[in-house]
Amino acid sequence: PHGTAEHPSTVTVAKGLGEGLANNAYADGMVYVRGVVTAAPTYDSGHSNYVNMLIADADNKTNTLKVYGFKLADNVAVPAVNDIVVVQGYLKMYSSALQVTYKGSEDALVTSNTRGTSAITVNAEHATVTGIPATAANGTEVSFTVTAEDDYILDAVRVGNTELTAVEGTYSFTVAGDMTVTVATHKQGQAASVTITKTVAELATANTWANAQAYSSFALDGVITVSCPEGGQNNNAKYYSSDSSWRLYKANSTVTGGTIKVDAASGYTIQTVSFTITGGTITGLTSNTAVTVNAATWTSGVTTANAKITSFTITYIAA
Repeated sequence: PHGTAEHPSTVTVAKGLGEGLANNAYADGMVYVRGVVTAAPTYDSGHSNYVNMLIADADNKTNTLKVYGFKLADNVAVPAVNDIVVVQGYLKMYSSALQVTYKGSEDALVTSNTRGTSAITVNAEHATVTGIPATAANGTEVSFTVTAEDDYILDAVRVGNTELTAVEGTYSFTVAGDMTVTVATHKQGQAASVTITKTVAELATANTWANAQAYSSFALDGVITVSCPEGGQNNNAKYYSSDSSWRLYKANSTVTGGTIKVDAASGYTIQTVSFTITGGTITGLTSNTAVTVNAATWTSGVTTANAKITSFTITYIAA
């Protein structure tokens, strides 16, 4: 093996061990790798469900290594962004990208997880939020209160795409990577904002989407339309039933890069957009983090191939 659970390799060293591998080939021997989680999974039960995450060395977080199809060792917490993990598995080249993964019946494992510290951002207009620290350790429960300003009504409190419900006036959530708390209000006598959340699984079922087919434009409701207008390789953006994702693709040498665009119908303004992203990178977006728009349209570009979106949350208001 390369490294041990007590003395693992760095991501940089591990990636060097995999240089020159042919597609679908494994490097010799098991590897142990330590890294900071830069993109965490929605974890279920292991390699049969294709969970994956990205790790990197702390001093070079752009040089990432995918950990694919892993399980957790006993008493190891589900990884979140900013955690420091040790993984064991086999280096494999897949579609020109190196990954640590299982081999045959031998599982890839996360053998340890040291909880990291994550940033918490608060977006609240016309409301006071009390009790949220600027940073907290992953796994920490944060409790807080929200008070709307005079003449304003509280519409919703969300962490990422998840709406919270107060218990005896107190909201709470568990820190799992960098997070954004968004408070929506509206002035008495004026229209309230509307938030719509749709999963790709819902869209696929409602529209009878077929696996590996391109779906470049669709409506979330009667106001909001999401599209991939600039094309990209693999025929715009495709739906994949294996993980219920809508995948956008990066440019190659002959086609324009894919973009994602959100449009509101005439007479409406988009206030925020948020997406759950389980793979790849989209310019200006962090998974489950709201981006302020305050315009009728918003667009951004894919910066790595195969950016996987599994849900959309859009807040809008009558202009």
